[in-house]
Amino acid sequence: MYRISDALKLIEKANKVIFIGTSFKVNITAVALNIAKRNNALIEVIDPEPFDLGINGVNYRKITVEEYLDGIK
Repeated sequence: MYRISDALKLIEKANKVIFIGTSFKVNITAVALNIAKRNNALIEVIDPEPFDLGINGVNYRKITVEEYLDGIK
């Protein structure tokens, strides 16, 4: 129904995973984070008040999703 298995297959192949506005308390988000760490993918967190993951190399961008999207146009 939610196509979680499809999402996990894509995350497994990703060399960069971007998390937008999450507390990392939802199961699929935590699983995605673990896969990204295991695969040494670049991890980017977009949030005006990001949760510190305590992981070296995470790129925290303290901005709103609107600001992020404006920057990639």
